[in-house]
This record gives sequence, C-alpha cells and structure tokens, in this order.
Amino acid sequence: MEQVDKKFAKIVFKTLETEVSDLIVSLTKEKRRGVKFFNNKITKVDYSTNLSLEVFFAKDKKVIFSQIPTQSVEEAKRFCKKLVEISKILPQKEDYYGIAENGFEYKKLSNFDKSIDEGEGLEKVEDAIDLARDKGRASGILSLKTMYSYLISSGGTEIDEKSTKYYFSFRFIKKDYFSAHKAVCGAFLRYLDAEKVANETIELTNLTNKILKFKSGEYFALFEPLSFSSFVSNFASAASIFDIEAGFSFLGGKLNQMVASKEISVIDDPLLKNGYNSRSFDDEGVGTKKKYIIKNGILKTFLFNTSYAKKYKTKTTGNAGLTEPAPYNLVVNGENEKKKDKIIEEIKEGIWVTNNWYTRFNNYTAGDFSTLPRDMIFYIKNGEIKGALKQVRISDNLPRMFLNIKLVGKEKEQVRWWDSPLPVVSPVVGIDKVHFTSVE
Repeated sequence: MEQVDKKFAKIVFKTLETEVSDLIVSLTKEKRRGVKFFNNKITKVDYSTNLSLEVFFAKDKKVIFSQIPTQSVEEAKRFCKKLVEISKILPQKEDYYGIAENGFEYKKLSNFDKSIDEGEGLEKVEDAIDLARDKGRASGILSLKTMYSYLISSGGTEIDEKSTKYYFSFRFIKKDYFSAHKAVCGAFLRYLDAEKVANETIELTNLTNKILKFKSGEYFALFEPLSFSSFVSNFASAASIFDIEAGFSFLGGKLNQMVASKEISVIDDPLLKNGYNSRSFDDEGVGTKKKYIIKNGILKTFLFNTSYAKKYKTKTTGNAGLTEPAPYNLVVNGENEKKKDKIIEEIKEGIWVTNNWYTRFNNYTAGDFSTLPRDMIFYIKNGEIKGALKQVRISDNLPRMFLNIKLVGKEKEQVRWWDSPLPVVSPVVGIDKVHFTSVE
C-alpha cells in the first residue's frame, strides 16, 4: 500500500516541479485501531486508515502550503495547477529564504512495534476496567497507530519512515464523586502497563474523603506530570522563532539568559526511544537531533526551520514545521531529583495538583495565564494530606513560575492529552509561590 501512495505523491511532485522553485510534497498515512470505554463498558471499537498529502511550494517569494483534497490523479493535477495560478496573485513574502538543500544526514530511528501494527493490546482495556468495577466508574480510550511518512523535495530529499504509537487515557470517578485522571503515551506497547495506570488513578481518589474550604493565596504547588506537561509544552513552544516574531512568546531576546530555575532542564528529543512524536526528519527533510531548550535554567536555543535560520544567520535546528518550527518530544530533567514521597514529606504547606485544563494566556509576551486544576487537588500540611480542594483556579505568570521551581522528582511518565498535545516525559515538579484563587 505504501508504494501505491508513494507513486501518487511522486505524480503530484512531477506536476509541480517545473512550475515552482521550492517544492516539498509530504505524505502521511495513519492506520488506527482504538477502543473507547464509558462507565466501565466498551462503547466503541474503531478501525480506520487516513491518508494526508500536503504540498508546500514557493515561486518568486510567493509561498503556498495546502493539502491535496483528493486521491484521484487527474483531480490532483488540476488542483495543483489551480494552486500555481493562485500563487501568482499572492503578495511576496519578503523574509522567505528557501528550503533546505542537499547534504542531509539521518540517525536511524526504530520506533516501530509490530504488535501495535497488528492491533494487539486492545485487551489491556478490559484488564484496566476490571480494576474499577464495584469501586466507581472508569472511562477513557486506548488508541494504537501505525504512521507511514514519505517526503520528497526539490532540495534533494526523498525519505520515508514507519513508526507506531499508543495513547491510553484512564479517568476514574468514585461513587462519592472524587475523580482522577492519567493519560500516558509511547511507541512500544510493552511499555504500557494499563493495570498500573488504572491502579494509580484509582488510588489517588482514596487518599482522602474530606473536602476542605479553600482560601485564595500563594502556595507551594506540587504538579503531577500530567498537570505540569501543559506548562512545559507552552514554555518550550515559546522558543519557536515563529512565536517570537508573531508576538506570542515571552522568550524573545532572552537567548543564553536565565529563564527558569537552575533546578530544571528541558530537552527536545525527536530521536527518543519510545517517544510518541519521534521522527528522524523534519517537514523539510532535514535530519532531526536532540537539543537543550533549557539547560539548568538557561535558554539555550530557539527553534528554526531553514528559512528562519537564513534570516537570522544561523542554522536550522531540524524543527520544521514549514511555517512554524515546533518541538517534538519534551524531556524534563532535574538537577537534584527526589522521589515523590520524599518531596511530599517535606512540604510544610502546599497544594498537590494532579491535573488541569483550559490553560489560556491573556498576555503571551508577558506569559500571564490561567488554568483550572481538576480531579484530585490535595491540601498538604506538614507532609500530610489534610483533604481535597474543589473549585480552584491558578492565575499566574509562566516565566515567574519557572524561576520559582524548587524541586524536580525522579520517577517519570510520558504524558499528553488535549490540554497538552505535545508529549512530555516529566516527573512531579514543585514550584514555590503559585497563585491560587477560588472560582466559587
């Protein structure tokens, strides 16, 4: 099947290559198997295959990026000719400097799991649900994907790659309405212990049965990997030169400056073994590489594609996104990592946030944002859980929070979900003086 799809991509490439100066044709085929469950019952089993063919081209600094909306060869040719005609009436993009050309080197990436490709592992859902029966209600999804990517460009690239990935979301609501959520991901099914995820989620709801009254103020906050992931993905995305130019970043002008606590480092690792978004080439066909975004609190790099790199007289970081450079897999490391139990024992007064959603910025360049903690939110006093909190909001400044990071845990999970679409390998993270308010 891949060979048939590749032939179609090459036909599109041949149709456009004599008409334009810079050309990239990118094909992605996704084979998906999934199970959804609700209230301890499997409600849907899904099998699907999706094909996406995208083209990027430029001529006389007029740039177009579009998806081919058909798999018919003749219709695709007609669509390509329309794109060329449309490009003639577009304004020039004066700061466009071309795509990558020749000399590409790739590190071998083997993130392909035959068991995922063959749809094994769906029974893991039943094992997880069984742990929730008679205790409460479990809902979620297990998604298994095989990804085939092929790219051909006028810069001399022709490369393809096959990979797999899984995503498992497990949400549990106790009969007395205490709830918890975990959402883990990876590339190899052997790393998914669905029963362990379910047990840990259920156990969170058993740590207290008391709801406390909440007083707004600044607290030491301990964030679980799922809750911290939305913060670190927003922080790392702000290192994209696109976001900086567009006024969506608080990191402009801060390269090689201290932007976070020395306790934390953040790595973008597109070659991560078992990484959910791992890939050996970017959207220009440039070989990807591991890089520090933050190292011991210092901002080490912005993220570039070739055009932006030429504009700023530097080199691409292998993070294209043709229009917006972006990270792949984020890995959080600590300078003095501690076990989570030890961190909790040392908290004199604080709030333990297990999950949050609706993270929204009201000032991108300053980094001012708000988010809503949800599910189990614990109040800790002298190392002990005193009860749970409800109806809480965090309204703070992301750069200030990163400078106030005090503790980074040792045990790590690879997590993602819709409030944090970038996969993040993270431990728990402790941050001082986080501003909490009541939303009642």
